[in-house]
Amino acid sequence: MLLTLREYQATQLIKFLFTEDHRVTTAQKKKKLLDIYKLKKGTLKLSEQMKFPFWVKSFSSIFDYELMSKGFGYDITNFLGVDVCPYCNQEEIPTIVVDGAKTRPSLDHFYPKSKFPFLATTLSNLVPSGERCNEDYKKAKSMIGYANPYHDAVKADESLFFFKEIFSKEFELENVEVSVDTDNNALHMNMCLFNIPLFYDQTYKSDFIDMHEQKEFLKEVGLIEKPTDIKKFPHKKIKHLVGVDLKKPSIKYRLKKYKVDSLNHIFGSQFKTDD
Repeated sequence: MLLTLREYQATQLIKFLFTEDHRVTTAQKKKKLLDIYKLKKGTLKLSEQMKFPFWVKSFSSIFDYELMSKGFGYDITNFLGVDVCPYCNQEEIPTIVVDGAKTRPSLDHFYPKSKFPFLATTLSNLVPSGERCNEDYKKAKSMIGYANPYHDAVKADESLFFFKEIFSKEFELENVEVSVDTDNNALHMNMCLFNIPLFYDQTYKSDFIDMHEQKEFLKEVGLIEKPTDIKKFPHKKIKHLVGVDLKKPSIKYRLKKYKVDSLNHIFGSQFKTDD
């Protein structure tokens, strides 16, 4: 697909340079040069500029996506086995195939079919996702340069969530600040698009505080002498003691990265997500 886009850009550049009427105004020439610059930088509005040939636009009459989704949607989402939205790792999106209680997540076109009609027929372009991320945040954004959940995973050995805390005697929500930081530009763009820093900071501070209190309890009952002693326990016991399943994959486990980063911050450990 990216090669196709590069070829398209090269073709458009030639058209911009050699097929325009030379009797255009200075302002029109300036606009064309600006379009070329935006095309190179990848900031050109695709919906306004990309003109597809008729045979690409006719895909919808050859491949009925709505009919496919209705007939095979459950098979696709059930096969993929994604139970938590891969964009936010928060919203649960299980596939349930039981008479009277059937439900499945929406299949989001990662590269929207309104801008990339030639990908409307590509099943690998379909991402099971939550309603909030798909309909409220992502919508019909082109997604060029953004992280694709199929092949741009968060690194297991690098922290994504960071915590600033100022506690006195009591653990209180207003004394905790949650932030997100990554060197991966594509992932950073996703964090901004789906409002991950704001959402986690406003919603899951209590989970962080609960884990702090669990640490204090483990010290009081003598299960650990210092926080880093948590590293001596097997993963199954850590799950029972602090409620973090280090083995369960994030596609089936809400807040996986957030919980692991919280665990590492509070206990001074260096556990990985194992995804």
